[in-house]
Amino acid sequence: MTAPIPSYNEDEIDLREVWYSVARHWSIILLIAFVTSAASLYYAVNKVEPMFNATNVFMLEDSSPGFSGLGDAAGLAAIIGGGAGGDSATATISDRIRSRSFVLAIADDAGLYTDPQFNPVVRAPNLRARIQIALGISKPMVDSPAARDQRMIGFYREYVSVNVGEASMVEVSVEHYDPERAAKIANLIAEKALADILVERKEKSRAQIDYLAGELSVVQADLEKAAAAMSAYAVDNNLASGIELAKASTQLVRLREQRQSLGDTLSALEEFQQYTEERRILTPLERSELLNQYPFVASSEFRSIVGWGQSSDTWFWIDAETLAQARSTTQSRLEQAQRSISMLEQDARSTAASATELASLEREIKVQQSIYEALVAQFEAQSITSGFNASVGRVMEPAIPAIDPFKPRKVVYAALGMFLGGFITSVVIIVLVAMRGTIYGPNTISARIGLIAHSLRKRSVLKLLRTSVESGELEKIAVELELGEARQVVFLSLTSSDLASRAAFDLANELAASGQRTCLLDLTGEAFTGALVERGERQFALRRFEGERIFAYVSEPTSSMPALVLKSILPELRDEAAHIIVVCPKFPMAGAYVAALADEIDALVLIAERGRTTVSLTHSARAVLDRLARARAYLICE
Repeated sequence: MTAPIPSYNEDEIDLREVWYSVARHWSIILLIAFVTSAASLYYAVNKVEPMFNATNVFMLEDSSPGFSGLGDAAGLAAIIGGGAGGDSATATISDRIRSRSFVLAIADDAGLYTDPQFNPVVRAPNLRARIQIALGISKPMVDSPAARDQRMIGFYREYVSVNVGEASMVEVSVEHYDPERAAKIANLIAEKALADILVERKEKSRAQIDYLAGELSVVQADLEKAAAAMSAYAVDNNLASGIELAKASTQLVRLREQRQSLGDTLSALEEFQQYTEERRILTPLERSELLNQYPFVASSEFRSIVGWGQSSDTWFWIDAETLAQARSTTQSRLEQAQRSISMLEQDARSTAASATELASLEREIKVQQSIYEALVAQFEAQSITSGFNASVGRVMEPAIPAIDPFKPRKVVYAALGMFLGGFITSVVIIVLVAMRGTIYGPNTISARIGLIAHSLRKRSVLKLLRTSVESGELEKIAVELELGEARQVVFLSLTSSDLASRAAFDLANELAASGQRTCLLDLTGEAFTGALVERGERQFALRRFEGERIFAYVSEPTSSMPALVLKSILPELRDEAAHIIVVCPKFPMAGAYVAALADEIDALVLIAERGRTTVSLTHSARAVLDRLARARAYLICE
C-alpha cells in the first residue's frame, strides 16, 4: 500500500478549500455581483436625492492695529503692557463658525429653522416613518425651542465644513440638496464671520485707547513726582551741578602734590643739618659737589625756603639758625596742606554721594519723560485710527450654485454594490458548502482520505479548467500494478459510477498494451463498456463483450450481481485473464462487494470528484482503506 499523507486537521480552516469552493461557483458570484451593481446604480440614480456643494473662499488680513508704524515708541509701549500683536482670528475661525452662538446668530437670516435639511421637523414624515411611529418603534420629533436648536446645530455641523489653509485662506463649504441654498448659506457665513471679526477689532482698539489714557495719566504723575523730588534734593544738599565736584577734585590733586613737595623739602633740610657752618659763599667746587649729591637744592621751592637767590654764585652755606627757621616754616606749610587735604576729602565724599543721588533722580526723570512721550504718540495714533473701518479680510471666491451634484457618486455606488453582492454571495456559498460538507479541493480530498491524489487529465495553473491532454497517471499506475503483480484490482467510485467505468476501461487498455489479457468486470450498470464489440453471450446476469486483449462483463442497468456470486466466479476468471479489474457500484452498495472481496483484492483505486465528494464519503473511503490494509491503494481525483 502506498504511504499515506498526513491526516486532515479538522480544527484548522483550509483556505485553499475555501478558495476552491468559491472559484467553483464563480459564474453565480459574478451574476449576482452584476445584479447588485445594477441595483445599486439604479438606486443611486433614481432614489438617492442629489447633494450639491458650494464653497466660499475668503482671506483674513492678519493686521496688528494700534502699535504698527511707531518704531521705538511702539516697542516701549509694548514693554509697559500695551504691546502690539496680531489677533488670533485665523487660528479660531473654524471654531467660531461652528460655535453655537454663531449658528444661532445666522439661523434666521439663513432660514435654517424653515429648511427641512437643517430642521427635519418641518417636513412631513414619510410612509416608513409614519408606520414606525404607529407601531411604537420610534417617536415623533419634539419641536420645543431647545430641541429645535440642538437638532439644527447638529445638522449644521454635519453639512458645513471649514478648512483653514496657508496664507490665512479660509474655505467654507456647505452641502445642500438645493444648489441655490448651498451658495447662499456659504456666502452668508463668510460675510457674518468677517463682520464679527471687524467688530471685535474695533472693540479691541477702543479698549486699547482707554488703557493708554489711564497709563498716560499714571506716567505723567510719576514724571511730575520725580522732577519735584530732584529739585527738593538739590536744594537740601546745596548742589548746583556736578561742576563743583570737579573743581574740588582738581584742587585736592594740587594740594596732594604740594604736600609731597613739602615733605621732600623737609627731608632735604634734615639732611643739610650736617653741613651747617657759618654763613659764607659756596665755592664753585662745593656748588658742583652739592648739586651732584643733592639735585633738589636747585629747585625754586628749596631756594625760597633757605633764602638763596636765583644765581648759584650767591649761594651760601646755611647756618644753624637759618636752617631751623626754614624747617619750622616748611613744617607749618606741610601741616596746613594736610589740613586742607583732609577738609577737601571730607567735602568730596559728601558731594560725591549727593551727586550720585542727583544723577539717579535725573535718569528717573528721563525714563519717565520717554515713557510719557511714547504714550502720547501711541494715544494720538489710536485716537486717529479708532474710528476708521479697517478691512479685516476679503472674499476671494464667492460661492456660486453648483451645476452637477457631488453626491451620490454613481461609480462608487456601483462598485460598492458589486463588492457587497460578490462578498455576500461568496459567504453564503462558503456557509452552504460547509453545511453540506461538499469538498472542492483535490488537496482536501487527498488529506481527508490519506492518499496522494492523481488526475486523469492535466489542469491549468489555477487548477480550475480541465484540458484534453492526458496526464499519464494511469500509465504509472499500470506499471506499478505489473511490477507488484497485482492481479485483482477493484475500482470504487465515491460519487459517479460512470467515471469509475471510464477510468477502469482506460487502465484495462494500459494493462492489455503490455501483452497480457485483461478482464474488466463492470458491476455499475452504466453500460459505458458497451462500446466494445458485443458478442451477445450472457453469463452470470452479465453481458460479455470481447476485444482483442480485453474481455468484459457488464452488468445490466436493472440487474445487480450478489457479492457472493461475484466471489464465486472470480477463480474461473483468473484462469482466463492475467489481470481482473472489478468496477464496484458507488457507496453505499460498494460496502458489500468490498467485504466479500477483502481477502482477494490486490489493489484498490478510489475515484473522487471535486464538488460532489462529501466529508461523509471520505470517512467511508477511509474505513474501506482501513479494512484493505494489505492492498495497494490509489486515489484518482477529478
